[in-house]
Amino acid sequence: MLPVPPVRLESDFQIYGNGNVRPHRVRFDPADPAFVSRGRDGLLTFRLLGPATTTEVTLAIRTDAVNGYAMDRIGSAGSVSVWEVVVDPPAAAFEFTLALLLEGGVPVYLAPTGIASAIERLDRFTLSVSNVPYHDVPEWARGAAMYQIFPERFASGDPSLDPPGVEPWAAKPSSRSFLGGDLIGIAENVEHLVELGVDVVYLNPIFTSPSNHRYDTVDYLSVDPSLGGAGALTELVEALHSRGMRVILDASFNHCHPRFFAFADLVSNGAESEYVDWFAIHEWPVRVRYRPHLLEPDTYWGVHLDRLQRESGVPVEAVDDDGPVIEPLYDAWYGVPLMPRVNLANPEARRYMLDVASYWVREFGVDGWRMDVVRYIDHDFWGDMRREVRAIKPDAYLLAEVMGDAKRWLAGAEFDGVMNYTFRELALDYFGTGTIGTTEFLEGLLEMTVMYSPAAGAVNQNLVGSHDTPRFLTLAGGDEQMLLLATLFQLTFPGIAGLYYGDELPMEGAGDPDNRRGMDWSATGGSHHRAVIELAQLRRAHPALQQGDWRLISQVGDAFAYTRTFGDDRMVVAINRGTSTVLLPPLGVVGALWATGDTAVSVDGVRIGPASAAIFDGRE
Repeated sequence: MLPVPPVRLESDFQIYGNGNVRPHRVRFDPADPAFVSRGRDGLLTFRLLGPATTTEVTLAIRTDAVNGYAMDRIGSAGSVSVWEVVVDPPAAAFEFTLALLLEGGVPVYLAPTGIASAIERLDRFTLSVSNVPYHDVPEWARGAAMYQIFPERFASGDPSLDPPGVEPWAAKPSSRSFLGGDLIGIAENVEHLVELGVDVVYLNPIFTSPSNHRYDTVDYLSVDPSLGGAGALTELVEALHSRGMRVILDASFNHCHPRFFAFADLVSNGAESEYVDWFAIHEWPVRVRYRPHLLEPDTYWGVHLDRLQRESGVPVEAVDDDGPVIEPLYDAWYGVPLMPRVNLANPEARRYMLDVASYWVREFGVDGWRMDVVRYIDHDFWGDMRREVRAIKPDAYLLAEVMGDAKRWLAGAEFDGVMNYTFRELALDYFGTGTIGTTEFLEGLLEMTVMYSPAAGAVNQNLVGSHDTPRFLTLAGGDEQMLLLATLFQLTFPGIAGLYYGDELPMEGAGDPDNRRGMDWSATGGSHHRAVIELAQLRRAHPALQQGDWRLISQVGDAFAYTRTFGDDRMVVAINRGTSTVLLPPLGVVGALWATGDTAVSVDGVRIGPASAAIFDGRE
């Protein structure tokens, strides 16, 4: 978005006349980068959330004179509207206020104390440009397409690597089963990713571990042999890089497997271990209590209790008192004894994990990290990690797993983007289950827009499925058209479009572990797969769909339209989630570049059929 030229104002006292001081839904916080942020070019972006009835907003900046900057409406839906303006700061420090004009000519003025009838001598916000947060996100990640792979379930390239007891590829997965996927299999299917226009591959953990998910890591400095070891990772990174794709790894530094060297030393040497402060031990010796009288045979521990001591190396003690069925006498992730929590407040433990983060970037050329359970770890660790990883690779991408509002981690000092589960909830509730209507969906999108700075929003991973959630298609009752509409929306909305392996085919799957089925390669080339390829290639061909400004321009019933604009490239997207045909007003388009369902353009507007969508070239 280009900076807006200023207009000289006589005063900022009452730009629109005497202000109305009723309660109005206005949200603005100059200390929050979602509302005021600074770009690499030094330009400032101001945003404001106001009532849906807002017709005009002026940013008034006072230096030697008072200049007004007209804000642009991003969109309006339900009870809210969002406004934005980019300005070239007129001074290193200045005062400013915001003036809104509502329908009916109602003025509203926003001062540091809240709604005001006018702007008086002490009613202005103060701003020092150097203090405005600058979030340095990798340019390559802005609007990228990301493909998430659960390595054990994508493809088997070398059956000789299969662990003992591997099950047939199409077998229903269990929490402990192996199907034989490996990194060689991923490398052999790179062209599948190229067809999908993938810019970055996100690999779930690949480090040595006894589980299929590998979040219970035994050795953070080795690639699991069943995945092909370090050589297979080197070849995969080279194959992806040679085709212009990046790769990020995944790990949990919050917890490990009991056979991780430091915890295993605690088990062997007790309180005399040199790693005693790497973990929080509640009672010595290190052990797990269980209560046989509370153990139900069909539960996980009822089936796998005998494996606990054998596989973990941690002694198991039966007791007959009251308490949890399984009770590790040490801090563990959600009380799971196979995942003792690492104390990253300990300098040596912290140093070890920071070295791990640096090692894979330095030695294997990976392009960043997705970090597990981020909110469980103190913020200062993530700041240290960012500095060390960026010292090796200045454009490394750091992605946080935070389910909920992640702004605390996205202020520029820790992570670049977040796994945007807010996006997923909105998309699932709207396209998948239909539990919210169009107005509520669009209102949620606008609210989500002002959760994060523009830079963070450009690199958030907008997902509809992951290894931790049931697959979208299953939650949508098998409705492939709704999955296609959700995927189209992903691929045309600002941010990183995060595809979960197999959703392009499309695959079903309930909760963990069913959402981690073996990739159904037999569905390759089907109608849904072809449609996703077409959408992905269209996205790749148009910078507007990757990095363009987003504007909600129309809503009629259950149909809506928005634009993406980047320089001269302007795209218009129209979607109808409803069950009847809707006529949208003229959108300044002719024919569709891509469409699904019934869509037609006439002098009266754009007719869009039920469960349909279209993408238009909106250049005049």
